Amino acid sequence: MSAPRPGGLGGEALVDLVQLLAEPEVDPTRSLERGVALAVRHLVPDGWASVTEVTGPRSAPSTPAASGDVALRADLLQYDLGEGPCLAAARDEPEVGVDDLPSEARYPRWAPRAAAELGIASSLSLRLRAGERVVGALNLYAPRPRSFDDGRAAAARAFAAHLAVALRWARTNEQLHRALETRGLIGQAQGLLMERFGIDAGRAFDVLNRVSQDSNTRLVDVALRLVETRRTPGA
Repeated sequence: MSAPRPGGLGGEALVDLVQLLAEPEVDPTRSLERGVALAVRHLVPDGWASVTEVTGPRSAPSTPAASGDVALRADLLQYDLGEGPCLAAARDEPEVGVDDLPSEARYPRWAPRAAAELGIASSLSLRLRAGERVVGALNLYAPRPRSFDDGRAAAARAFAAHLAVALRWARTNEQLHRALETRGLIGQAQGLLMERFGIDAGRAFDVLNRVSQDSNTRLVDVALRLVETRRTPGA
């Protein structure tokens, strides 16, 4: 495994990140899982990694991807206590490093418990952005103090930037995939109505849309019910 070079990532890490970007997932969680695995491999091979996700300004944080139980519990403890580096990075600061958890004063409840209960000695959390929107943080946890020197921190920043791009692409793919599925489903429903009643595509869509409005049901759900049951909408 190539170690991060000062100010950047090692060659092997760059190859893995390029592959992550070149093969975007439809499922954003899968992209995050791949990214977390690569973060452990290249940034904290003796530690743990996770991603904190924040879907909105007032939404509760969650951990959609973690390298193991230690990282997940470290995150959940922060959510429960309402303090910690992953929350700070996701909400207030672009980067939060903790060199020595047992002596950390910024998080007096989380840091000593994470050290004593989970064996974490240092951590680094970096903000993830999708365009202009903050979507969460990449969290790195290590069993030794002061594990994130200038070179490793620089590598982690580059890695977080690439992971944010991969996440944005995955979300775009997911949205396109859902849009295509919805379009195809509505098209099937239109086809059934056209065949059954001898009407054109525009008229068939009007029927679906009217049923959707009258029943306060999403158009795609009306189409799905017709395709699955073959029963005329509103009948």
